[in-house]
Amino acid sequence: MNSQRDKFLETFNSIDFHQIRDHPNILIAATFWEPERYCAASTCYKFMRTIDDLIDDHKAANKLIAPDERNAFVANVNEWLKTFEIIKKIHPLLEPRYQLSLEIIFELYLLVFERINIEKGTFTSEELNPCPEETKQRVYETIMKFNP
Repeated sequence: MNSQRDKFLETFNSIDFHQIRDHPNILIAATFWEPERYCAASTCYKFMRTIDDLIDDHKAANKLIAPDERNAFVANVNEWLKTFEIIKKIHPLLEPRYQLSLEIIFELYLLVFERINIEKGTFTSEELNPCPEETKQRVYETIMKFNP
């Protein structure tokens, strides 16, 4: 048995994914932090919302991504994905629970990116908002494959 994984799974089982509104991924990840550090979630949340806001704002104004906008949109997404490279660099410097939190945040945003068809320029509200069960499953998978 992996006592660290068991502790992470215990925390995971304490999360009520059906009560989470608007999928605040940072708050899901911050559940694994020390209670006194939970307030840092608001700062991280602002950073991670950048790409989400980009997509949400565009969706509110347009039904499709125009061909001339695609390159800029893809560049913005690719820039954000460089975050993963930063995560890999700082990963060894963090305690396991913070490593896991970063991986959860990244995986939950990746869950949305995997559903968007950038080439066709179309995406639906459902694609932008995974259901609680999908979110729960991705968090579970992240915990199970986590290796500090």
